[in-house]
Amino acid sequence: MNDYWSDCWKNAHTPWSYQGSDDLAIKRIPEYIAERLTEGAPVTSHDLPNNSLRTFVPLCGDSPIVQFLHEHQCTVTAIDLIPSPIRELREQLFSELTFKKTTTSTHTTWKAERLSLIEGDFFACSIDQQFDLIYDRAALVAIEPQRRAQYVEKIMSLLAPHGRLFLEFFDVGEFSASHPPFPIMRQTVRQLFTPLHEVSFSEQRKKIADSPFYESPDEEFSRCWIIFEKAR
Repeated sequence: MNDYWSDCWKNAHTPWSYQGSDDLAIKRIPEYIAERLTEGAPVTSHDLPNNSLRTFVPLCGDSPIVQFLHEHQCTVTAIDLIPSPIRELREQLFSELTFKKTTTSTHTTWKAERLSLIEGDFFACSIDQQFDLIYDRAALVAIEPQRRAQYVEKIMSLLAPHGRLFLEFFDVGEFSASHPPFPIMRQTVRQLFTPLHEVSFSEQRKKIADSPFYESPDEEFSRCWIIFEKAR
């Protein structure tokens, strides 16, 4: 699977990057940040200026949401296995920052003010903090189905009490795919994240033929968003 992602970036085949891909997050995340900082809900980051929320973006690619969160005064940690998107983030979206590079046996981290960009395997990398907000835009469906439970367990361990998980996935019913994104039914998502409280759900129906990911002209799929919250 690592070769698949490497080939995608090498060949500039990144269909997950398209205009409007982060529209829901751009609308809802600032609302959540304001809610957490004005209504007295505790945040994990009392040692940070202005109680900046700690946020995490797994399998981030070169997503502009990393820059969006940083611009909204969040402290951002983002991780991806492939070097090129991490380099793109540093050189294109955060070129004005000065980074300090550290390397371990499992990953390389570039740190700047309120920002940590990690190049490494999400499953192998030890992350020793929890986050007020985790933004999973199709990371769950990028994981091989047999590793979903392991992924969910780690994500839930990284989510702080009162924290929220913004999750996007593709529900294609019984349709199966031989490559990422691997579709998953919403019932399965809810079962995987059972310990969390579901705050909201929304979906957008599309023809599979209109998707940049799948080929099956007579079927539809749902682009789904669920926001989960962790109890105390």
